[in-house]
Amino acid sequence: MPNPLIAVAVAKAGGSVLKAKNAKKAAKKAAETEAAGQEKALALQKEMFDKQVALQEPFRQAGVTSTAELMRQMGLGGDAASQGYGNMLRDFTMADYQADPGYGFRLQEGLKGLDRQAAARGGLISGAALKAASDFAGKQASAEYSNAYNRYNQNRGMRYDMLTGQQNVGANAVNALGESGRNYANVGGTNLVGAANARASQYAPIANANNALIGNLTSFGTDLLGGFKKPSSSGSSSGTWV
Repeated sequence: MPNPLIAVAVAKAGGSVLKAKNAKKAAKKAAETEAAGQEKALALQKEMFDKQVALQEPFRQAGVTSTAELMRQMGLGGDAASQGYGNMLRDFTMADYQADPGYGFRLQEGLKGLDRQAAARGGLISGAALKAASDFAGKQASAEYSNAYNRYNQNRGMRYDMLTGQQNVGANAVNALGESGRNYANVGGTNLVGAANARASQYAPIANANNALIGNLTSFGTDLLGGFKKPSSSGSSSGTWV
């Protein structure tokens, strides 16, 4: 008749093996699931960062272009042969004054008035008329020089403000990208560490399951040895194999 202790030991051994197998499988699946979640989060972070880069690129490029133009107009970079090179740092000159539209318009209109007066007198230009024309031109020159100078500087300041304004747009875009990059690095690093920790977390449960299996099998082996022996006629603990 089969020894019932042997049957019990075999059943326990089989159950222990199955239990250890399931424990290891569950630990591995849990670790891989958590790691996959961390990796998906990392991929999402990268996608959002790439979109931010694409959205900010036109503004960053505007800053780059404006900086190049500002440097060119200051005579600090770019093509020295290009029109307007260095004009932002150039002093106001007589050529600028004479090219000012305000001066030319006022002088021309004033002289037309004197011409009309002369025409009304039969084309005769008296000495007084010539003196008046000379005085008028001098007064216009004096008054308009200051106006032309102010307009020159105002125009130069407006160009500077527009270019530096676009520089600020580019700088803000770069700052936004820097902040996004820092967030991406921080969160992405956390995701990578989390994925690594998740995969590493399966090894301890698997080792524990293996150790438990070894201990159970050892115990069941002892039970089997007990089942294969029977007591001697003297009642001592030694016996013979059945």
